[in-house]
Amino acid sequence: PAHLLPIGSPLLLAHGTADENVPIHYSDDLAKEAEIAGDSVTYLRFEGLDHMDVIDPTHSSWATIVEATDRLLEPR
Repeated sequence: PAHLLPIGSPLLLAHGTADENVPIHYSDDLAKEAEIAGDSVTYLRFEGLDHMDVIDPTHSSWATIVEATDRLLEPR
């Protein structure tokens, strides 16, 4: 996605540090590159969580993701 920057909309990234499917540095790098390009970035970096934890609505991390999403959707 970095080649699409800047996208001109706020970004929300959620990534677990124990993700074995997608290395955490992908989101680390994208967050940095998006900010450099001028995009607003909310980056939720969850220590010890894996790939599926951050997309599981029954996982405790989900409430944090929903709260961050709600904040991004609030009228400015």
